[in-house]
Amino acid sequence: MNHTPHRTAPFSVKEQSGPRADERRHMLLQASMRAENMTRDEPIRIRNISAGGLMAVSRHVVRRGEPVTIVLQGIGEFAGRIAWTQGERFGVSFSRPINPNLVRQAIAQRRTSRVILTHVASPRRPGLRSA
Repeated sequence: MNHTPHRTAPFSVKEQSGPRADERRHMLLQASMRAENMTRDEPIRIRNISAGGLMAVSRHVVRRGEPVTIVLQGIGEFAGRIAWTQGERFGVSFSRPINPNLVRQAIAQRRTSRVILTHVASPRRPGLRSA
């Protein structure tokens, strides 16, 4: 099957066949989700991600088959459909496969950047005098 390039092409991989043919990457990641029936992006917590989809938690009620867009700040947007729901948990099947390893690398780089910035900050505290 020939797919047209997706705007998040750096994260694309070849399509794999069969349900759950993809290796899952467990994580806890804040993201947001948008759908036609939402007035604003809703916060979600991604629990695991694979090339074909993800499992997340949200207080927003979603319905099986509903088209959604998952927004990972600083990484990209991923279109898909709600595959299943169970209470606050739900699964999203991506419209096009992604590379979850590249998503994890982008997240790790973002976290490393924050850590480096905190270490660069001045160690001098207000009110303390040098001897």
